[in-house]
Parts: sequence; C-alpha cells; structure tokens
Amino acid sequence: APLDAADRAWAEGDMDRAFGLYSSRFDRDPYDGLALLRVGQMRSWREEYSAALELLSRLVELEPNNFDARLARARIYAWSGDVARAEGEVLEVLAVAPDYADALAARALFQAWAGKVDQALASYDELLSIAPEHQSGRRLRAQTGAWAGRAEESIVAYEALLRENPDDVEARIGLATTLGYAGRHARSIEEFDEVLARAPRDMRALTGAAKVQAAAGHLIEAEHAADRAVDVDPENGSGWATLGQVYRAQNRDAAALDAFRTASVLEPQNAEIRDQYRVINLALSPDVRPTVTGEDDSDGNRMVTTALAGEWALTPRLMLRGRGYYKQLEQDGGSFSFEQKAYGARLTAEYQASPGWRFRGGVGGSATDGTGDPTFLAF
Repeated sequence: APLDAADRAWAEGDMDRAFGLYSSRFDRDPYDGLALLRVGQMRSWREEYSAALELLSRLVELEPNNFDARLARARIYAWSGDVARAEGEVLEVLAVAPDYADALAARALFQAWAGKVDQALASYDELLSIAPEHQSGRRLRAQTGAWAGRAEESIVAYEALLRENPDDVEARIGLATTLGYAGRHARSIEEFDEVLARAPRDMRALTGAAKVQAAAGHLIEAEHAADRAVDVDPENGSGWATLGQVYRAQNRDAAALDAFRTASVLEPQNAEIRDQYRVINLALSPDVRPTVTGEDDSDGNRMVTTALAGEWALTPRLMLRGRGYYKQLEQDGGSFSFEQKAYGARLTAEYQASPGWRFRGGVGGSATDGTGDPTFLAF
C-alpha cells in the first residue's frame, strides 16, 4: 500500500511531524493500530510513560498478537525501572513466537540491564544463531561483553562489524567506548575522532572523547572537547554533565557545580546527573573533622593531641579552611616529672576564578611553653 504522509515522515525520521500526523490519524480512527503503535512509541521516547502505556495496552487488547506493541510496552517497563516485568512481557511473546528476533534481542538487553550478564550473552548467542544478520543484536552483544569485563572479546566483535561496514557509527562509538574502558586511551580517541569526522555533531562522540581525554590525564583537551559538546547542543544535559566531570577532575568545584546545575535543569529525570549534582553539592558542604590521638612509650612519656579541622564554602567559589591543635606532653620519671603544651591554628581562604585561576591566602601561628621563644606566626 502506498505510504501516507505520516508513514513517510516516520520513514524519513522526521519524528515531530510524524507525531502530529499519526495523532491526527488516531483522532480520526481510534482503531488505527499503526497510529496507536507509533503515537505510543513516540510518547514513550518523550518519557510520557503513563500515556504511552495506556495507548499500547489498548492496542494489545485489540490485537493480542501485536508483538511490536508488546515489546514497546516492555521497553517502557524497563525504562521505568521494572526490568523484571519487562522481561516477563518478552517471555510471553517468546512463548508464542520463540524465533521472533526482536523479542530475543529485547530479552538479552533486559537481562544485561538486570546484571545477569552471562544469561544476556547466551541470549544474544541464541539470537545470532537464528538471525546472524541482526546488526543491533551483534552490536549489543559486543557492548554486553564489555559490561562483563571481556573487553578484548568486545573489541574483536566491534572490529568485525566495522570491517563489514566502516560507516557503522553505532559500532564505532561502541569500539571507542570499550577501548576507553580498557585503558587504551590513544586508540579510543582516534576512534571518536573518526566518528566526528563523519558526524561532527554526534554528542555521544563529543562527550565520550572528553571523558577519555580526562581519564588519560589530558585535562585541557578534555575541557575543549566538553566545551565543543556544549556549543553543539546547549540544551543537552549530557554535554553539561560531561563538562562538570572535567571541571571536577581539574579540582574546579565551583565551575563544576554550575555545569551540573544546568545539566539537572535540562534533564531532571536523569538519575546519573542527579547523583553527580548531589556529589558536588556534598563536596561544597560544611565539613568538620575532630580527632584525638593518644601516644605513650616505655619511658613514661604520654602525649595527647586534640585537633579540629574544617572547611566551609561561603560561596561556591570562596572556600574557608581552618585547622587547630592542642598537644599535651607529660612524663613521670619517678624522682622528676614535667608537663609541656603546644598549640597552633591556621586559617586559609581560597577563591576560584574563571577560567581556572586559584588565589589562596592564609594566616596561622603556633606556640609552646618550651625553652627559648618557640612562638611562630606565618602568613
């Protein structure tokens, strides 16, 4: 049958236009199964999970053997965190159609997400024995191999895919990422550069290159790559989060806080970004560390040191740090005994200015009741 306007927009990848056209089709005919499926899928991609589940469940009631609808529903369960329910939905599909390749791929993926890596690899092997040409299955098996700590096996699998199709961007990004995990930073960066030569605005390659540069200790290059990601798509939370990670590696906590705050506003549902934002906030929270240390020896010397250290960020860029101690030494020598004391304190202020300058100043002093004039002032 000839494609209508909605089908053409879908085939061309124009999802915004396809969403509007399929929604209109569904409004005209609530029993249009394809329109129900597409609108449900696209609502799930927009994280409108409740609305998507309602549409897809209605379609499953109308067409119980619509496997695409059931797999789409399973993916929503998994994205919502209920991986066990997602796997159960897929198993129901496989009970009816045991050779359905997309269901086998989904089962393997959900098993990997649940941490059942060995089962996932076995499921991918079963899938590829039935459908050896299943490209996404081959890529995901390579990815799962990396998750299982089998980096070299994963690298070989990605390289095989790229020999068949050097333009497979997904496989090249997977290869670059796995090389980074394996500590082969130089080659990982080469592969990310290869992706960017073909797709200069690919956010996964831009952020991946920044993370690998940081892991390799190339913090200036990492910052440049992360800045480029933010410039390419200022509305992408992952780009800002990557920039924040690079700032943290550079010990620029104030700049990192700004980057993570922006990332969390852009992607409030992203759990990884929320965790990173929480960590940087904790790093800038007031911190007090009291300690008491007691020492003695066979000559009868006993010394107790009480210390207090702390830090407080007056603003994200201005940090105050303080430390004080008090030592008391006693010796009981039988016919003689003595006692001495020592104490000191130091206060330091540090200001972080853009683009990474750090100004630090402090004052401190110490004194004892020992011989001479053991009193010191330092700044």
